[in-house]
Formats: sequence, C-alpha cells, structure tokens
Amino acid sequence: MNQGWRRRVGERAAVNERAGRMVVNHPGPMMTVDGTPRVGRPRDPNGKWRVLLINPPFQRLKRVYNLYFPLGLGYLASSLKTSGFECGIYNVENAQADEVLPHNHMSLLDQHFEFINALSQEEHFVWDEVRRTIMEFKPDIVGVSVLTPCYGSAVRVNKIAKACFPDVTIVWGGSHPSVQAFEILRDEPEVDYVVMSEGEITMKELCAGVRAGRTDYTGVDGMAFRGANGTKINPPREFHGELDDLPFPDKAASLYIDAYFRDPERAQLGNLFGSRGCPFRCAYCSSHAIWSRKVRYRTPANILDEMADLRRDFGVERYSFLDDTFTMNRKWAGDICDGLIERNMRARWGCYTRLDVLTEPLLLKMRNAGLVEVDVGIETGSPRMVEFLQKDIKLDRVREMAAVLNKHHVPWNSFIMMGLPDETVEDTQMTIDFIHEIKPLRCILSVFTPYPGDHLFEVCKSRGLIPDRPDWSRYSHHSPENCFVKDISKPEFEKLVRHVFTLIDRYNNGFSANYRLFRANMHLYLSHPVRFVQKAGRAMGRIVNTKLRTTAASLDLARVSGRGSGI
Repeated sequence: MNQGWRRRVGERAAVNERAGRMVVNHPGPMMTVDGTPRVGRPRDPNGKWRVLLINPPFQRLKRVYNLYFPLGLGYLASSLKTSGFECGIYNVENAQADEVLPHNHMSLLDQHFEFINALSQEEHFVWDEVRRTIMEFKPDIVGVSVLTPCYGSAVRVNKIAKACFPDVTIVWGGSHPSVQAFEILRDEPEVDYVVMSEGEITMKELCAGVRAGRTDYTGVDGMAFRGANGTKINPPREFHGELDDLPFPDKAASLYIDAYFRDPERAQLGNLFGSRGCPFRCAYCSSHAIWSRKVRYRTPANILDEMADLRRDFGVERYSFLDDTFTMNRKWAGDICDGLIERNMRARWGCYTRLDVLTEPLLLKMRNAGLVEVDVGIETGSPRMVEFLQKDIKLDRVREMAAVLNKHHVPWNSFIMMGLPDETVEDTQMTIDFIHEIKPLRCILSVFTPYPGDHLFEVCKSRGLIPDRPDWSRYSHHSPENCFVKDISKPEFEKLVRHVFTLIDRYNNGFSANYRLFRANMHLYLSHPVRFVQKAGRAMGRIVNTKLRTTAASLDLARVSGRGSGI
C-alpha cells in the first residue's frame, strides 16, 4: 500500500494568518508532566466552555476528494459564540491532497468497502487524526452532524471522544437525528442529547444548560434526551421567522482551515444558504423533515453582505447557493442578480434548481450576474417514474429549458438515479436515452437509497426491504449493496448498476464533455494558470482511470451477460 497518502496530522500547516485562526500542530497525545496520558478534560474555572463541532468522515475514508465547508456547523458556531462559548469546527472530510485518488462513478462504487473496512480499523490514520484533534482541543461538549451514510463514522467519533474525555457531553444533530432521535438514544449510549431540525437556538439553550449543570430539558423544544422515565422527545421548535436575524456562519472557526485555501477561488468557503425549505413533495427527499415545505427567504441585501464579507475575509471568488431550489421565487432570485451587478461584485457562482421554475429571461439575468454553473435534479427520463417520484414536472418542460441552457452555453449538471422500487430495465434505458437527448455537461448518478424521513423509505419498509435496525453505513448513493427494486433480481441488478455506471463515466469523460468543461472554466485558467495545470492533470488522470475501469467493466459485462454496450 502506498504510504504517501497516510500523512500524519502533525504535517498540516501550523497557522493560517489570513483567517486569523490557529491551526493545531499535533506532536502526539497530550501528556502530563510525568509523561503519562492525561485522563479527563482539564477543569479551568476561569476559562470558556469549549464546543467542538464535528463533521464525520465519509468519502475521505474511500480516498475520495470531498472538500466542502459544513455550513450547518458554521451557523451553530456563530450562534454559540453569542452565548460565550469557544467553538471549533472540525471537518474530518478535509483530506490531504496526497490521500485521494482520481475517481469516477465506478471507483466510488468499488471503494465503498474501503469505507466499511475503515470503520473497524482502530489505528486508521483518520481516526488517529480525530483522536489527536480532540485531545488537543479539549472540548467540554462535542456536537456531531450526522447524515445517514455517515452514521457509522459518527459512532466511531463518539467512541474516540469518550475514550479521550469520558465525561464529555456528546450531542448529535443533522438530517438523520432529526427523524431518528428515539432510535439513536436507544442504540447509541455515547450520545447524550439529540437536536432536531433547525438547531441554532436549541443547541445554544442545550449547551447553556450543560454548562449550568442542568439535567432536565423538558422545556427545551426541538431536542430529545434520556429522562427519569425513559427517552423524552420534546415538541418541535418553531422555525426562525426572520433568517436575517441569524449571524453569518462562523467559517473562521474551522480547524485546519488551510485546506480550503488550496483552491485559488476559495470556492469551498463560498457556499451559502439564501433560503430554507422546499414546497415540493418528491418521494425520495426528506428535506421537508428538516426545513418544512414553507420556504423562508433572507433578504437579497443580507445575502450580498455575507458574500462581500467572504470575499474580504477569505478572498472568495466563487460562491455556491445551496438552496434546494434557487429560482423558486423568481423575483427574489432576480433581485439578488440585480444586487450583484449594482455592487459590481464580479462574483462567479452556481446554484441548484428545477427546470420548471427557471425561465429564459431569468437565466440570462443570472448569467449576466456571474452564473457559471447550475445543478438540476432530473432523476429519471421515464414518465412513469416521474409520476412514481411525485416530481410534479413534465419531461417536455425539462427538454425545453435544457435546450435554453445549452443554447446560451450555461454549464449545467444533472442528477439522475436508478434502482427505484418500481423501476424496470426499460425505465433505466429511458433515463440514459434522455440524458443523451438533453445533453447536460455532466451527470451525477446515484443508486436509489431510501433515507429515514422520505416517502420511499416507508414504501421500502412496508415491503420488508429494510430491517428494523439497519446498518446505516451501508446506505449511500454509491453503495453496491443497494437493491430496493421489486422486479429485478439482486444479481441482475448488480450487473445493471455496473453497466449504467460505466455508461455515465463514458459520457462524463468524453471529448465533448471535457471541451465544454474547459471552455466553462476559461476565466479561472486565465486568472490562475497554476490551477489550470493542476486541473488539467487531474482531468487526464480521471480520463485514464475511467478508460481503464470502464473497459474492464464492459468486458466483464459482455462476458457475463452478453451486453457490452447499451442496456
């Protein structure tokens, strides 16, 4: 095994002066004066209580690059600081450059078991980093943000934190705990409390209670805990009425913040929410369980102020709106574009949206305001599956706006999925054909995964496809273990998955896609020629990797099923 990617934590940069934040060097576990390991966290009656907010690893354990700023933790940190807590944000997904390998859809599929195996490896270098970081930070409270695929790594983080400081308080929050609070407190003894849904105020009240020695949290809405009479699930907390009242996410609280500065555009620090909530009823999505179906908006001025702060503090040149549907309110989106132009921000930015709520005039305004990328949830090219997914969209409308995007040379990516419970091979073929018809720049393919809180999770559970206590670590978009279809056998479905992944990798790494990608990023290459060389090298590695993997996969499929191309 190549040892180069096992870089020790102590080799990370010590200080990032630009952010004004200390980045910890780790010479080894904290020791007492007599050389023995320190047990328990130090008690400093004059010091602030320390909260370490952790985003547990997932793709990093597969050796896959997945650098991003955990925006929810940034909001929690800024909220907690208003109550006098000292906060650090530890994004364990932040990998060193030499840890990761070139990847495509097939490699994500194949490296799934690296993640599974890493969960049980006590001395894995990532867990060593987690252990050292917790020992150095000495938290009084640890908050862990948990997505369903990260459940297993979150459990590992718990165990490490309790081994370092047995009396540390552990709080879980995020999408999975918001809908599985009872089960978590039943199954995970290291978890002391669960924060559900929108967490800024709940987490602040909970941490203040822990600091004050409180044991009964009956009056704190939006959380769950173990009470004298068993697990107590408190009523949900009312959502913030005015999102402008929330302080901006505290991105300077990031440990190892130097990782975000590898990109000259600082794009990973440029992510932001302009709204919360989604009115749609897509059967595969649990967003409504976190934010509700009512959309709440920040004012354009507030959003533009945050963007200006990010440029001033971190040198951000590229931004990403993480709203579920950026163009849901077209006037609001247009006002943001007008503000970007009026302030002469010259920002490059991207967003997520649906093509049925996008119009050509708005698209042109967005492009003039700096839009450089749009991510769109297409999901399927089968009219029958569109109805099954409750997408409430017509494929002809998708065709119409896809043509508009391509006419104006706006780079756009499509999310698609396969393996829906009622899907057939013919439905999957229609999706592939549809992608070739509408021609997005790239496709992001997922194998359908039922997550707690979405409608299809309940469908799969009613069909006996989900056990009472699932191993959540095996539930992810690129898990080769997924099989929730009723009309295709598991062996046949496994072959089909590999075949479709091969086709999508070929699509994404063809000459046309790479030429369009190069043209879309010309501005970046001219302003940052070193970045161009880096991205060109990665692109070549990805193309070669894809060619080797897809050729092998095609030969295997041709041998096994007689299908070397096409479904």
